Amino acid sequence: MERAFYVTSRFFPEEVRGSVAELLRYCGSRMTADMWLGRAFVISAAVFVISSVVFYFTVENFASAVFLLLFALVIYHFATYLILYFKAESRGRAVEKVLPNFLQLIAANINSGMTPFQAFKESSRLEFGVLKEEIDKTIALSLSTMSFNDALIDMTIRVKSPIFKNVIELFVEGMRTGGPLATLLADIAKDTIENLDLKKEIVTRSRSYIIFIAFIVIIGSPLLSTVSIHFIQTIADITGEAMTSIPEIQNVGGITFGQLTLTSEFLRQVTLVNIVATAIIASWLMATISEGKDKYVVKYAIIILPLSLGMFYVLDYVIGLIL
Repeated sequence: MERAFYVTSRFFPEEVRGSVAELLRYCGSRMTADMWLGRAFVISAAVFVISSVVFYFTVENFASAVFLLLFALVIYHFATYLILYFKAESRGRAVEKVLPNFLQLIAANINSGMTPFQAFKESSRLEFGVLKEEIDKTIALSLSTMSFNDALIDMTIRVKSPIFKNVIELFVEGMRTGGPLATLLADIAKDTIENLDLKKEIVTRSRSYIIFIAFIVIIGSPLLSTVSIHFIQTIADITGEAMTSIPEIQNVGGITFGQLTLTSEFLRQVTLVNIVATAIIASWLMATISEGKDKYVVKYAIIILPLSLGMFYVLDYVIGLIL
């Protein structure tokens, strides 16, 4: 079975395999990119074949069913890739959160007379979580096949965090130059805390914009659209009744009244398309404001889009009852 996974992984471009391999490394997984991609391809292919056979005997429009299945498979592979991406990002943030405490521990140990390697080793704590795992791996590598400096640099390729990478590189450079390493680490820890606090402050200040955008998309847009739909429906009903009961009203004072070409059903279809497009654009704005990365649009869209559509149908039903 593993051979099938490796063979089917060759259907993916080299860039995709490289990107998946990098994300798997950031996630701390020992699985190879070929194994991961091949397994995903085999699972999706099996589901596609089984579903196609079922649809062949149950669905009249087989071509449309196959197209929808292919589209669903693309979404499946895209979603699994994003899960890897978000896991890598989450792991990197977990490391950044405890990084200042880790640096302060190393600085304190060096001040107590330990060598940098001993200080690094003794600074491993259970509460550091992901960082402790990487510390233990680095210590094992430095005691076996790598020098301590190379093992530290190798640690940076397993954590998706520019801050962590810069800190470790400064740590290695400090050991090479032989400067006051404890002071350097203490200053880095202080700067890291200030940067993390600044990020939190930016997120807090931008939260009001995110709430405002979410309110407009989830409540404001569906409400206005629903009112417009029922207004057109009411006008159409009144005009139809008037023309039926009083045919002469079709032409009064040179003004001709006829059936409305803009129907409520057409408006309802346009509204659904508009809600979907608005929710996606709003999700992109919210991801850019709060996370600073476009890929987080999916994280917000899977919440904003169902809520917007659900609110539209609820308001459509409620206002229909009232009118």
